[in-house]
Formats: sequence, structure tokens, C-alpha cells
Amino acid sequence: MGRYREDVIELGGNVRRVKRSVILGKVCELTRREATRRFEPYQSRVNVVGYRPERFAKLGDFSELWEREVLQQHKPSSI
Repeated sequence: MGRYREDVIELGGNVRRVKRSVILGKVCELTRREATRRFEPYQSRVNVVGYRPERFAKLGDFSELWEREVLQQHKPSSI
């Protein structure tokens, strides 16, 4: 199992660090070097120089925001 931390931007604009984990394979089937190779794509995505946090929202928060910002722009018959 590979574990890493990733920054995400919440709805309020706050940056929060989230723990992520990835299953790489069974211990009996992998050597340490093979596990490191499988984990490399996840690690390199976060360690790149131009890394920017992604936006993250829970479904309930997103739906409230969508109703406030997008749904008001539709015609009453479309709502």
C-alpha cells in the first residue's frame, strides 16, 4: 500500500491536506522495488514543480452552491 498526502481546495477557498492511500498489490507478490515503481505515478503527480491543489467538495455542499449560482439563471419552466 502506498500512502501520500495531497492538497485540496475546499468550497470556502481553504487549502486542506488530505491523506490518500493506493493499493499496489499483495506483499507476497511484490518486491520493494516493484512497489516503488508502481507507486511512482502517484508520487510524481504530487511532487512535480507546477503542482496545484485540486478543488474538492462534498455532494451536499456542491448542490447548495449549484442551486444558488446556476439554478437561478434558468427559466422557471426549466427549474
